[in-house]
Amino acid sequence: MNIYLFLCLLGSFWWNVVSDRIPCGKSFVPCQPDALSANIQPRVYGVQNTQVKRSQIPEPLIRVAAHEARLEVEKVFNESGIKPLDYRHPAIVSIREYNWLHPIEQHMKDNSLSAYVSTLISRKLKQLGLKEADLLNGLSKTGLEESALGEICPRPATQTCLATSYRSFSGQCNNVQNPLWGTSLEPMQRLAIPAYADGIMSPREAKSGNSLPNARKLSLELFSNPFERHSSVTEMAAYWFHFVATDIGEVVPNQCLLKGLSVSLPCCLSGFSHPDCDQIDIPASDSFYKRVGVSCLPHSRTLPAPREDCQLGHREQANKVSSFIDASPIYGSSKETAQALRAHGSGRLQTSSYFGLYDLLPTDLNSGHYCQSDDPKKKCFASGSTDVNLLPGISAIHTLWLRQHNHLVDKLKEVNRHWSDEKLYEEARRIVIAQIQHITYTEMLPVIIGHENMKAFDVITAESDFESGYDVQIDATALNEFVTLASTLAFSWIANEAKRPFSEQFNNPNRLYEHFGLERVLQELFSDRAEKHGLKISEEFRGKFLKSKISGVGLDLIAMTLKQERDHGLPSYVSMRRHCGLSKLYTFNDLREIVSESYVADKMSNLYETVEDIDLLVGVMAEKPTKGSFVGPTLACIIGNQFYKTRRGDRFWYENFFAPSAFTAEQLAQIRRTSLARVICDLTDISEIQPHTFMTQDAYENVAIPCDSTVFPPMEMSAWIDPEAPLQLPITSETIQKVVQLAEKNRQEQRKRESQNIRRNQRSFQKGDPLFAYSSMMRAKKEAKEIAQVSEILLESTRILFRGETLPDGEEIPALDITSLQNILPNIDVSTFVANYTAFLSEDGQATADECLPKMLPCDHTSRYRTYSGWCNNLKFPHYGNAFTPLRHLTPPVYDD
Repeated sequence: MNIYLFLCLLGSFWWNVVSDRIPCGKSFVPCQPDALSANIQPRVYGVQNTQVKRSQIPEPLIRVAAHEARLEVEKVFNESGIKPLDYRHPAIVSIREYNWLHPIEQHMKDNSLSAYVSTLISRKLKQLGLKEADLLNGLSKTGLEESALGEICPRPATQTCLATSYRSFSGQCNNVQNPLWGTSLEPMQRLAIPAYADGIMSPREAKSGNSLPNARKLSLELFSNPFERHSSVTEMAAYWFHFVATDIGEVVPNQCLLKGLSVSLPCCLSGFSHPDCDQIDIPASDSFYKRVGVSCLPHSRTLPAPREDCQLGHREQANKVSSFIDASPIYGSSKETAQALRAHGSGRLQTSSYFGLYDLLPTDLNSGHYCQSDDPKKKCFASGSTDVNLLPGISAIHTLWLRQHNHLVDKLKEVNRHWSDEKLYEEARRIVIAQIQHITYTEMLPVIIGHENMKAFDVITAESDFESGYDVQIDATALNEFVTLASTLAFSWIANEAKRPFSEQFNNPNRLYEHFGLERVLQELFSDRAEKHGLKISEEFRGKFLKSKISGVGLDLIAMTLKQERDHGLPSYVSMRRHCGLSKLYTFNDLREIVSESYVADKMSNLYETVEDIDLLVGVMAEKPTKGSFVGPTLACIIGNQFYKTRRGDRFWYENFFAPSAFTAEQLAQIRRTSLARVICDLTDISEIQPHTFMTQDAYENVAIPCDSTVFPPMEMSAWIDPEAPLQLPITSETIQKVVQLAEKNRQEQRKRESQNIRRNQRSFQKGDPLFAYSSMMRAKKEAKEIAQVSEILLESTRILFRGETLPDGEEIPALDITSLQNILPNIDVSTFVANYTAFLSEDGQATADECLPKMLPCDHTSRYRTYSGWCNNLKFPHYGNAFTPLRHLTPPVYDD
């Protein structure tokens, strides 16, 4: 009994030691219900598909509507006769720069075709009296697939989501149950129900049905120049917010593709008509634009994206980048972009140099079209996102993280000299992403939304060990409300610079080419105070955005954002407040209590018909910040919901504990040492800095300290030491592929000989023969034979390598001893050379491999029951003991050969 009690206590102690590192949560042991936590749980929803029975829409009606819609859309898609905007337009330079800032590619246009058709079908059916709920739930899937829409609906390639160590560039397969959630070029989500004028696709109008106030007029009459800086928040908060916002989302306006180049739709051209034209009309009283003869600024609607299976419904906008915080501004959101930025062979990213300056961003050889540098040798830079040159502060942050990637590669190579180019690149990328996530949630968010909102929206990170809050049911797809407003909000928090107007810095890299230029720019970001949140933004963004040096005019970012939010069908400010559970507003007098300046309410009442019409951007910028927060409650609601989704819906989140993508406990502890101040110290010649760079220096908790201080120590890379260097096979993967092909040929010939021998020598079994009974009992299924055939091919490949045979093309294979082969061969991935087997574990043999052997799924640690295949029995090594994996030997095998 004493021994039994001892064993129980020992087992209990072991479990406590392990589980103490992983708190309760969605992906581990469920937490006990807590009334307080239930009340503060963020409300994340869009339009819900109610599961109710509805009458089926007749398929002939669907086919007719689809046919008509496709003809209309294809007519619009024919851009052969479109002429570019007149080069004499005073803002032509700015318009071209904006196109380069948000370029469009052919595959994006092709992807949007079905979205245009599906929304047009939806509008046609709605005009016949159907509701949107009918379009979502009353349609036959077969009817859509067999219509003109089904012919052009993109069919994503079936992809098995494997349990990989590294995330994809596009975001695909982050969620293994819904591989397209958060993927680039997929539709964004919404926090609130869309407010399209026609319920489907027309830009939002006033509650009365009239047009909303002119966007340029609102920009002129409501927005003022910055006039009051914040007492304790630095401009680093604004620039970092912009950096992270562009990592989460980017939208692209519809454009023409003429000879492969993005060209703005000539929406201001007399006689030109296009359903996506949404030009900005200039009021007659606008002296700034009228003096140069501008009465209209071209502006087009955002490119839409199709829903999964091209379902009908309201228009949704495409997110050009992945929705996760995955450092896409540095690496890109596609494999092609990432490859173009790499310095292949070393794990590093490409850099450039200029007269004694090193480790600058690589240059964009095609930047002559938009770069505003006076010196042709000082080219604009290339990075993972196209806004890298927009302002020197943005370029500086990109440069910082390019250097951090290469710095990490060098440090990883010091402790793991055997690591390959790919391994070094991916591990450094993984650490960079983790550090950006950590800085965003521990340094930026507390400043922007405050500690109380951090708690309310569950975005406080753990201080030690792992997190278990990942929820496979949470869609991390970017919120439309956040993406549409974020960049403009960030620019509104930057104070005016009298010495260097913004209009002289747009797409001008000159400051980064100065000696200590990077250091001076960064010093300004963490030293200069940010502008207080309010209904204000520099006039450099309201008429001089991307300014032409010739005409002296540019674009109006505020007017463009107002147009964009109406185009996206974003709800009004009052509707969003209501959605966030805040106090309701009925009159403009109610508005006086919640805006920073009461006179703003009077201005709004003169411009808008009712308080219900106020644009979301206008309302959230005018709103008074809450105590302890940089922004007001409505904006905190949008930001809080976005960052809740971003964290809880990311399978690769740095605090998660899922194998094989998780950091070790030791590595995670080192990542938590990260601070933006430490990164700046490591990578620049700045010698001292305050520990919290998003807050101004003070004489107490945030005094500037030397970079060699132990207050913020650097990461210890010993946590990444790989204890054993794998042996390398002295042949290429191409040779391996040829060996496998030869092995397959050898096995086919061997099976042919075996069949002939059996037919010639095997006597027929007689009924009652014990061999007949035995063979029937042990007969393998067809699928089992297929698995065995794969094994035979791999075994024959091993024999060929061991014997050192000459391949059919004459290539000599070096002789290798069996001990080396046994150590090397199991680490070679030949999955692309050998066909996968089919699943056969289900009764009818129709189950998929995913259902029978769900290797792609992260382990569900909340399940009480074991899986049928044995997958995830071991949390750290989920494949241990899995069905249809090889048996293990207790001692090395002693086969005769």
